Amino acid sequence: MKLFRDKRRKDAPVPKIYQEDEDPVPVYLTKLQAGEFSFRVPIAIPDTCKLEVYWLAMPGESKECIDEEFFNFLNDWCKKDMFFSKNPPRWESPYRWMPGTKMNENHPIIQTVKQAGEDVVHRSLNIKGAPYPCDLFVFNLYGDTPGIILGPGGGNAHGEDEFVIIEDLIQLTGIYACTAVEWCGVE
Repeated sequence: MKLFRDKRRKDAPVPKIYQEDEDPVPVYLTKLQAGEFSFRVPIAIPDTCKLEVYWLAMPGESKECIDEEFFNFLNDWCKKDMFFSKNPPRWESPYRWMPGTKMNENHPIIQTVKQAGEDVVHRSLNIKGAPYPCDLFVFNLYGDTPGIILGPGGGNAHGEDEFVIIEDLIQLTGIYACTAVEWCGVE
């Protein structure tokens, strides 16, 4: 996957809001399964192997373009390999497509949140693209409701030891409150 990752890093369009990320167009091998692991199973060479590959779509990239990019890369690589040229891999896409999304940095909701952040934490909020897919695209692509992601610091998302930083959560509550008051015109 390193070769495909390097190709994505070189060729993918990276909007300004993602350019500060260490790896703005990540490609990961997230799962690998080969054979069965059990002390009751004798030593054997597996006859199948499954991989799960993840890459992040940048705003403006279509599923068709990304699929074409990956499968052209995979097909070219398989043609050069003695085994895979005769035994091409099968693939499936078990997840629904989630396109990348972005908003104009000058959108009023972003300016309102930035000001609320400065009022509450007395510093400028770091505005950047989220390095993961999520349902936010629905608001920005299909609706009139602007959508951004704003949350507390923490780690291990979706893991058994997921956590948030309590001080961040308290400050975030203030930022949400100030944003709602300003956005809704409450005096």
